Amino acid sequence: ISSTSKTRQVEVVGNVALSRSFVLAKARRTGILGAPFDRATADKFTSSLRLWYSNEGYNCAQVIPVEEPSGDGRLTVYVNEPLCADEPVSVTYFNWAERKGNGTTERRLVPAKGKTRPSTVAYALGLRPGQPFRWRQDNVKRLKNRVFSDLALRNMSLTKDGRVQVALEVIEPKSF
Repeated sequence: ISSTSKTRQVEVVGNVALSRSFVLAKARRTGILGAPFDRATADKFTSSLRLWYSNEGYNCAQVIPVEEPSGDGRLTVYVNEPLCADEPVSVTYFNWAERKGNGTTERRLVPAKGKTRPSTVAYALGLRPGQPFRWRQDNVKRLKNRVFSDLALRNMSLTKDGRVQVALEVIEPKSF
């Protein structure tokens, strides 16, 4: 394709989170739409999409760098928005235990039986089975402040079917 061929249309494939109008606005703002194809401008466009995904909590999303537009001026960008697993959250529960001896008291965390169901935790975090994975710190803070004494992300992993599941360690208040 000639470098003077103009990009007439931008198509994002594999996307659920981005609206068509948002993609068009980003394409216009970065100068890729209606202009001859330019690698630097294309990289600026894909970088702007990556930044949006990151800022919005879609930390596992990937934006594949664009190639030159097709002969009809259509530029295709591929994205991968990993989905939440059927059980988006696994939870390991802990409580504080005190052990007295030799004139000292030792506090330590011990495994406990939790009362808050993992599905309730997932719902509070905004993680829905089959929806794009989105980790929002404000949801984590709200859950930590309202439900748990403490909450820590142990890891994020992919299930066998390529979906995202988070493993949390939490401390539920004793009065809960």
